[in-house]
Amino acid sequence: MSDFHRWATALLLLAASGCAREAPDPDPLPVLGAVLPLSGPYADAGTEVLAGLRMAAASPGQLAFELRVADGLGTPTGTLAALQLLAADSSVVGIVGGWIAANGRILSAAPLENPPVRLLLSPLAFTGPSSGGDGVFALHRIESLGVAAAGFAREDLGASLAGIVGSDASEASRLLRAGFAHEFEGEGGRILWTLSPDPSGRVAPPPSGGERPDVVFVAGPSDWAGSVPIPRGRRESPPAFLFPEGWNLDAAASLGEKGAAAYRVSFFSDTGTSPGCRRLREECTLAGVRLTPALAAGWDAARLLSLGMARGGASRSGLAGALPFVEGHDGASGPVPVSRSGTLREAPAVSSLGGGGPVFLRRVEAILPAED
Repeated sequence: MSDFHRWATALLLLAASGCAREAPDPDPLPVLGAVLPLSGPYADAGTEVLAGLRMAAASPGQLAFELRVADGLGTPTGTLAALQLLAADSSVVGIVGGWIAANGRILSAAPLENPPVRLLLSPLAFTGPSSGGDGVFALHRIESLGVAAAGFAREDLGASLAGIVGSDASEASRLLRAGFAHEFEGEGGRILWTLSPDPSGRVAPPPSGGERPDVVFVAGPSDWAGSVPIPRGRRESPPAFLFPEGWNLDAAASLGEKGAAAYRVSFFSDTGTSPGCRRLREECTLAGVRLTPALAAGWDAARLLSLGMARGGASRSGLAGALPFVEGHDGASGPVPVSRSGTLREAPAVSSLGGGGPVFLRRVEAILPAED
């Protein structure tokens, strides 16, 4: 090799090494955090939510992100510690959590400096902007739990008359009652009465005489239902009792002993025909895992946040600004129509949006009456 060739080769190698040194590092993936009960009494649900988050993270056709998980232990103290740990890392733009309503309220209300977006899985954990301020959203509006229960009562049970048990002292109860009454009456049904429990949880008897309800919607703890007198007799069928997702149906087991059916209504459906449902079922089949409400919630939450980042950018402020206006979200729970500025469009059921609407897919668990 001539001196010229040696000199030219050296220049090329030097230039190549310089380019290698000056080449910018690839942009890091945006980070989504998750505060989940991975140990303690709710570990099974937390593990299923995590499976849904991971499946969504690996799913093609959306903005890629890194998932960072902290164990909230299923307790308010553990949840707060895990939230503070994730929120202190500026690379974390959004945090999913609050499968248990009490822990979700910790995520919603905890004071944070420059907080990441917080997306709560339990609709009972969030009742409006006063609960958590800017950047706090719920995967479903709490009112929609009442809407789903009313739709089930009218369409599946054929109910035309309803009673409601709820408390004016609870914002969550007021919102549940409002959602149920609006949908039930909008579909041609009538609300006969609304009963409020006293401070001890006891419910006054309904008005005597007159018409009796086909269903009773319990907009609060299922223990309230135990105080509602249930007529029994050959000519009088007891009403069915409806509970929103988030309360333990076992507490209403006594209703079955009295001849009344009890139903718990939620958003999840493992037989839905929407593209999101079909896609998630296929993903579960490929992974060899069972599709559950907790897994579907994790899938929906991750996809919703990914869509928000794709629209608003991978920053805390960008995601907070874009999330309420993400269109076309069609996850395992189905799209929810939301009225905004006089128009109707498909949008995720985040709690910052006004309006509300029916939940298209439902999952109902039942305790059937005891046989005579």
